[in-house]
Amino acid sequence: MLNRSKPFVPVDVWLSITSHLQPQDVLNASMTCRDWYIGLAHQLVWQPLYDTVLPGYPSKHFLIPNSVENVRRLDFIPLDGNEPHFLDHWPQSWKQRTIYVQHIIHVQSSAVVVLRKKTNSFEEDIDDEPFNDISKINDMEQYLDSPHPIDLVIFMYYFAHHLRVKQPEQWMELTMPLASGMQFDADWTWKNMINKFDIKQFDRECAKVRPKRMENFPQSAAAFFFSLKLAPFARYSEYGCDGHMDGLFVMLSKNDLPPSDLPDHIANNEYLINFNNVCNGLGKVFYVSVTESYHYQIHHVSESFTDYFIHYTGVALEYGSVPQYQQDMGANDLIVPLSRDQSPRASILLPQPKDWDIGNYLPTYFTQEPDITLPYLFDNLDRRYSPELKATKPYPPFDNPDAIKFDYPPYDLFNGVMRMNWKPYHDLLTRLSPKMNRLADFGSGKLPERKHIEINQDIYDILQRKAQEWIAQTPSTIGTTRHFTEVEVEQIKQKTATLQHLVQLHQRCLPICLYCTYSPSSLEYIETQKFLQDHMNGIALGTPKYSADDLDVIAARLQYQLNGLGCQIGRFPVRNVWYRVENRDLSNLDEFTWEYLE
Repeated sequence: MLNRSKPFVPVDVWLSITSHLQPQDVLNASMTCRDWYIGLAHQLVWQPLYDTVLPGYPSKHFLIPNSVENVRRLDFIPLDGNEPHFLDHWPQSWKQRTIYVQHIIHVQSSAVVVLRKKTNSFEEDIDDEPFNDISKINDMEQYLDSPHPIDLVIFMYYFAHHLRVKQPEQWMELTMPLASGMQFDADWTWKNMINKFDIKQFDRECAKVRPKRMENFPQSAAAFFFSLKLAPFARYSEYGCDGHMDGLFVMLSKNDLPPSDLPDHIANNEYLINFNNVCNGLGKVFYVSVTESYHYQIHHVSESFTDYFIHYTGVALEYGSVPQYQQDMGANDLIVPLSRDQSPRASILLPQPKDWDIGNYLPTYFTQEPDITLPYLFDNLDRRYSPELKATKPYPPFDNPDAIKFDYPPYDLFNGVMRMNWKPYHDLLTRLSPKMNRLADFGSGKLPERKHIEINQDIYDILQRKAQEWIAQTPSTIGTTRHFTEVEVEQIKQKTATLQHLVQLHQRCLPICLYCTYSPSSLEYIETQKFLQDHMNGIALGTPKYSADDLDVIAARLQYQLNGLGCQIGRFPVRNVWYRVENRDLSNLDEFTWEYLE
């Protein structure tokens, strides 16, 4: 039986041998045979090796995402048929720490090589010394009173100076660098950036002009919110005319014990934050935006800095360069979550299967937008319908007499024609083309053609299906307080039958409205369809939603919405309208016609 406590070579000899090797060399040597594996399993061998990765950096500073810390990792495989030994808390193992940081170096170095080879955004000359040396990193951590995630530290020390971006002659930085550039040139610049985005400092300034900003917000939840600590690694834009600034940050606070009364989100004139992503957010990347008009918002972007770096690499490879702020298509893709293949694990920092490739974690979708187009905060939240929340005049009470709450329609349902790369249609086309799953093969290397896609039969079918799915999933709004006699029910059935041509036309036009027009028009249109479907279902059960008189109002509404849609897409001539008229081509839809309804 093999016993790792009695290796063939004494530990001090192994220490002497490994002192002349790089950590990756020792990892490779440990896999050559069982004697080397056993001899190199001792923790005394690995601690000095780990320290050589970041010389001078405190070894106790080992900040990793919660999801990575909770992974079960091996301690030792006996090689005699017995069960392997697993670690209760792997960050205490110097060998596993070394394996982890070498994995990070492998991923980040691979991305750096491809970025420099296949894009034209970075300076040709590489500095001999790190742009961010250990002393500077220690100063940043001391200023924030917290270590940085170890993968960000590795990037700052090893790779940031390899990716100094070329900037235009103007003083402002239009191409976003990572942990380099003017925001990291001097102590005062990065300290100023930290201070400008500090939540507590922002709230102190906000309190002077908006004392009721946290009204009705639980005190314990407010304390949790103000405990959030963020470290910047990229400035997305400079000040605009409204004092707007935004950047990318890693979360330094663990946030794993939120108060029981913490709401899902804050959404008011001052704050826009989804707490579902912030909780257990240690090491995650967030886009943060602040304005001098006292508005602060946080959006989750990726699971770690390294995951974001692969995201950044994918954007640059797709377009041939890192898109410039307010200049190039795709600049928006640097700050929003981008879809990727569903097969990879949640983070590239997790242990990977044997056949994995870094390319598995590259984005599979790009918005192609030049300007900031963040999804609504409520896209993934439990925002519910109620009449008092509507921005426009509430519908009559008979539409929702019991004020039943239901999820808003998905963000992607609306205004697809104005998106450079509307995701539902992109996903349809992607299924028909081969996937790029290797880093070396990824990217078109050029900006796509600027164009908007007019509605076609595929887009029409996607929207009709998604709209009907949403309608079917929402709860019924038939009231429990309205009751009709048999005679009234019969009158309602007759009146409903006379409206069928309008109802069917309204339903046929629903995808056109969703794709071609702006909210609130399109939101009201799909809600009308939802209310009508509830009414039809109610008739089938003998409990209609609308009275005969109500249906006269519904008929006028259907006619108004259909005429309004026709005017908005340039189908009917109209004068003195408040909305913007866009001439939309419907020729790709088979025999799709309707006339102005008098």
